[in-house]
Amino acid sequence: VVPKAGELKKISDIGVWLVGLCWSFWAYVWLYIILKVWTPDVVTLWESLLTVLQYGLLLLHAYAQDKRLPDLSLPLARSDRPLEWVPEEPSPQKHGKLTEDYFDLHQDADLTG
Repeated sequence: VVPKAGELKKISDIGVWLVGLCWSFWAYVWLYIILKVWTPDVVTLWESLLTVLQYGLLLLHAYAQDKRLPDLSLPLARSDRPLEWVPEEPSPQKHGKLTEDYFDLHQDADLTG
């Protein structure tokens, strides 16, 4: 979902985000292994099947983290995240004023340029 102008989006569950982050890093390592180490510049059927299998494992791991399944999820409570990770929400009045100033500035530039 794309946020509206001035709307702030936050990660509500850092555990699921961390699972996705770790699997994303692994994807690049995996690509290096299959493209440069095992069979250079060739993707075999077995490598492609393992890649698809790993995508399924990512989905299962993210689901397990979301549902807090024991032994399959990271031990993070939903509220365990440092406050400095959460950006301060701008007040609507500040945002409205900034938007007005921005458009006024560009309208003036169009008239003079």
